[in-house]
Amino acid sequence: MKRKIFTLLFIHVLVLSMASKASAEDGYGKIGFKLEWGYSQNYFTHHRYNITSVEGYRIQEKSTEIDFSTNGRILLGAHYDYSRHLTFGLVTGYLGAQEGVRAIPLLGQIRIYPYDCHEDGFFTKIEGGLAAHISKTNGSRLLLTGAVGEGFHLMLSPEHSLDIILSISAFYDRPNIANPEGVGYIPKERILSNHALYSALNISICLSF
Repeated sequence: MKRKIFTLLFIHVLVLSMASKASAEDGYGKIGFKLEWGYSQNYFTHHRYNITSVEGYRIQEKSTEIDFSTNGRILLGAHYDYSRHLTFGLVTGYLGAQEGVRAIPLLGQIRIYPYDCHEDGFFTKIEGGLAAHISKTNGSRLLLTGAVGEGFHLMLSPEHSLDIILSISAFYDRPNIANPEGVGYIPKERILSNHALYSALNISICLSF
């Protein structure tokens, strides 16, 4: 899984590099790199599942909780300044989705600047993609994730900038289901449906260069 993620990142950087050579005008059409790290406060968890018991009857459960847990996020990737108002990026790294759920993401990012991406000012960030949850005890699975937020862009030099970003993120998961009739987890062949949603508030700092 890790090899596939880094292969996709390499291909993305290569494509953006070719595009950068094709159109570099007035400082736009350039490739840059970014490092983002921050704090994530989970506040909402919803889980609904439908399983069959050993005897064959159905068991359906649903829970919705205001559930606070603290996580972190650190992302590294590349971005492409498409125009004054629009940039594209691809990042990977490490993040927490929920208590006990840690993942390696591959996220596409879009930033929209009302004025100019090479000037100080506010912007809107939208991101989405997949995250690989890897656990020695619970196996591995893919999570869908997305986020939307607002940030302030501060130019440190013509080639360097610092962003402060506040965002709301969500994760769609199909977590392991604890066996209500015993120990361990419910095997996949007994799971009829399984849906979970986690939401979090994030604050992060991003250095671009």
